[in-house]
Amino acid sequence: MNCAYCTSQACQTRCREGLPEDCPMEDAGRVEADCSCYHQEENQDFYADSIESMKQSFGKMPRIIEAVNFCRLRGYQKIGVAYCSGALKKGIAVAQIFEKHGFEVVSVGCKLGGFSPEELIDDLPEPPVQGETGRPKRAICNPIGQARFLNEQKTDFNVVVGLCVGHDSLFFRYSHAPVTVVVLKDRLFPHQSDPSEQAAMEWSQPLCEIEL
Repeated sequence: MNCAYCTSQACQTRCREGLPEDCPMEDAGRVEADCSCYHQEENQDFYADSIESMKQSFGKMPRIIEAVNFCRLRGYQKIGVAYCSGALKKGIAVAQIFEKHGFEVVSVGCKLGGFSPEELIDDLPEPPVQGETGRPKRAICNPIGQARFLNEQKTDFNVVVGLCVGHDSLFFRYSHAPVTVVVLKDRLFPHQSDPSEQAAMEWSQPLCEIEL
């Protein structure tokens, strides 16, 4: 089954008839089980607030402010910001936006621990380039450490700013709090979900002034 190639797309109009033979919706038990998950206590309010946030922000707010609005609806107070060291300015901007909307913010960079590649990766194919001190010139990323640190800080919600592919996956796996991405790293098409590099710092100012 590959939903992307389905010519019916009946699910989009809440139609459960005339479905392709391999459609997951043909399994009534699966559909009922999905539905029951949303009525579980830990999911119901969270999902309802996400729908309300979508209604309020649709076509009106950039993603970062939608995230702020969602956290407001959820009643969160402490927000974790996990940023890539290559997106430090954006990490600062995101932290400032949440702070100016009244949230307590804990931020953590990806180079936490200052680990060398050989400390975290077994059987490196080539030894890293050494600096004068005998250590690699740049530390390697530590997304598990970022998540564990924010867990220790007992954040209510975490936002990701430009973590690498795979690193973000490890962060999601280890984070105890719910997570969303507010800045997507794309080195070829420079962070299309994000304002231009030269406007990174100015970015926070007008958005902080948006009334929620």
